[in-house]
Amino acid sequence: MELIFSGFGGQGVLTAGLIVAYAGNETGKKVLWSPSYGSEMRGGTANCHVTISDEDIGSPSLSACDALIAMNEPSLEKFARIVRTGGCIVVNRSIVPAHYDYPEGVGVHGIHASELSEACGNKRGMNLVMLGALCRVTRLFTLSCIIKQMTDYFAEKGIRNPLNAECLQAGYEQVGV
Repeated sequence: MELIFSGFGGQGVLTAGLIVAYAGNETGKKVLWSPSYGSEMRGGTANCHVTISDEDIGSPSLSACDALIAMNEPSLEKFARIVRTGGCIVVNRSIVPAHYDYPEGVGVHGIHASELSEACGNKRGMNLVMLGALCRVTRLFTLSCIIKQMTDYFAEKGIRNPLNAECLQAGYEQVGV
């Protein structure tokens, strides 16, 4: 499966992609995580590609993807057209207007990430809300697997915030599959 996580720098899209990459690695898959971000970082554009496979991964380049997390409209503009037919887009409806012209044959799941993360008491958890939604839509990993990888990732950085798991759960529950 090939995924793109995209948004403004500071929205945590690289972190969300890393958590998925770690989950793939933990479950015995071949994984490639490839980040890209502007020189200004926070507030600039950021994205990463994550490829998860049973086979060796030949190249970090990506011309199409199976799933896209779009945290903002510029990210949607840049990547929506390369989502494969039958793929999905998880879009941050808190920022992206509902009237966007999505490609045909792609499932679109609008998540009010800002409101959900604030309701969980964790304003900075928008990326985790989106990740929880992606987890449910793609069924790539169980929610408990993603929660464990997220907890381990932040623990390595000395961060322990139980509200992070609540954000993942909120996004997971928000999606009607």
